[in-house]
Amino acid sequence: MKCTFLLIVLLYISNLSTAQDTLWAQCSRNDVPFVYAKSKAGESIYDIARKYSVPPGFLSDLNGVRLQQQLSPATAIKIPIGSYNYRRVNDPAGNRPLFYKVREGDKLYELARSFNTSQQSLQQWNKLSNQEIAPGQILLTGWISYDQSQEGSKAPDQVPVPIPLPVVKDTISVKETITAEESSADSMQVILEKNYYDGNSGRSEAGAAVFFESAAPAQPGIYYAFHNIAERGDIIKVHNPDGNRSVYVKVIGRIPELKEYHNCIIAISDKAAKALGAHYKRTFCRISY
Repeated sequence: MKCTFLLIVLLYISNLSTAQDTLWAQCSRNDVPFVYAKSKAGESIYDIARKYSVPPGFLSDLNGVRLQQQLSPATAIKIPIGSYNYRRVNDPAGNRPLFYKVREGDKLYELARSFNTSQQSLQQWNKLSNQEIAPGQILLTGWISYDQSQEGSKAPDQVPVPIPLPVVKDTISVKETITAEESSADSMQVILEKNYYDGNSGRSEAGAAVFFESAAPAQPGIYYAFHNIAERGDIIKVHNPDGNRSVYVKVIGRIPELKEYHNCIIAISDKAAKALGAHYKRTFCRISY
């Protein structure tokens, strides 16, 4: 029975590939799952971010590519899978299926946790009568948001910058043009601080902060965060009482439901650890937003 279903899945993938490249999900036990997507002629990171519902600044940072830089055709772009673009229900008009090839040592419940779904859902989607899986087995692990209307779309005109920085309008909300003098980490934090006070609601929390690893070097002074209450794009002030240091971070989504984030109030990109004077992956902090 398993062999018959596997054959059906492989035939489905083969037919699917004739219309579009199959998205193979990759993940580890300590990281957010992701896929690689190939760029098309004339596309930029901004275009791909909109197509796959990923915060543009986050995708730019992850791949180390400027937002408006035109990519060569078939450039492999790493697309993270998170609460912002992962779907548990198929919508052929706006989703693409995610397939995963089982590796040695994989457990179904661990895969379910990595993709922030249930083991029951994985069993249902793959017609599994129990939790047993084997290396080489192909699993449907859910769907990723895919906006076909963004094919070939271009980003709106951006505020011009005199030096090669990421387009700040897409990474932090500012009203003024960024000059060369403002390109340092301290200056970027000053801009984030201004946005924090402009939109501050008076909320505060205290608890554990977890630092997540960023695959590419972030621009100096721009830090990202996951938080379950603040809206995407909000600025949060993070204060480390041990050393009396503070930074301002930009929210890019909800905290992933993974073991390493258990009971934390915020997850922050690891580039902020030094600025906060934190020496461990998990540290106590106070936040306000």
